[in-house]
Amino acid sequence: MRYFLPFFICVVAFAGCGSLPAMPPREPITFDYAPTTEASAGSAEVTFVIVGTQLAKPAQQNTVQTLTNVQVPLFDDFANAMTNDFMEVLNARGYGVTGPYKTYGEIIHPVKEGNDLLLTAEVSFITNRRDIRLGKRSSVMSNCLSPTTTVYYTLVGSVSVICDVKLVLSECLTNEPMWTKNVTLDPFEVQMNSTYPSYTSSDLTSLAVQYGKIQVARLTSISEDTYNTRVFPNCPISVFLEKDNEFHSDLGRALKTQYKEVLGVVYTYLDPREMTIVKNQAVELRKRKVY
Repeated sequence: MRYFLPFFICVVAFAGCGSLPAMPPREPITFDYAPTTEASAGSAEVTFVIVGTQLAKPAQQNTVQTLTNVQVPLFDDFANAMTNDFMEVLNARGYGVTGPYKTYGEIIHPVKEGNDLLLTAEVSFITNRRDIRLGKRSSVMSNCLSPTTTVYYTLVGSVSVICDVKLVLSECLTNEPMWTKNVTLDPFEVQMNSTYPSYTSSDLTSLAVQYGKIQVARLTSISEDTYNTRVFPNCPISVFLEKDNEFHSDLGRALKTQYKEVLGVVYTYLDPREMTIVKNQAVELRKRKVY
């Protein structure tokens, strides 16, 4: 028994030595908007066709990482939900609605001829990751019987995100733009300062091979365990969203707030009085183009 107890203690200690704290679960993110008021069906004498919202691909800038040059599921979900909620907003305003269609080319001629206006949107996301630094957060004894220390690194700092939505109304038969509005919200920041995920030196080397070298210079003015470096300047934000559940959840919650703000502005812009004016202009355009 006297030999068993020390052995048992060592086994228990060994079991915990090489482990890191469990990563929190990934929070499901759902984008949804419900209009607060609804008009009676058909009360607004304008009919719409919806074409799916597109993610824009803005040009790469010197210190800005565009989010739409790689596939990011959160942003895809944002755009897809917007398409569906356009239907709900238009119905709540009392308009007739057809769609949604993925592209204008999918709409058959009788649908184009039988409706007044076509509504679509383009969404762009831009993030600034200049404040992200490499932090040394923990070390793990990898072997209790022959102790060695493995250093783990995390990402520390904030990501600034800008969301811009461009609404476009076109004459349905000719697809000629009649009206555009931009919805630009204030930038927001999402912190990356948790202990999840933890990267080993080999993880960093692997990512650096794919996305660019890391230049590390210790800055004691920041923190003894924080380094002044741009982390993987060419690394898509989707990599960090995939690896870090907490960052994914925080960014998702912030986007949900912005989503409701955007759709609230869209609801205001699609006022029946203004849409009647745009419809009348579209009717005149159609006459000139067709005849």
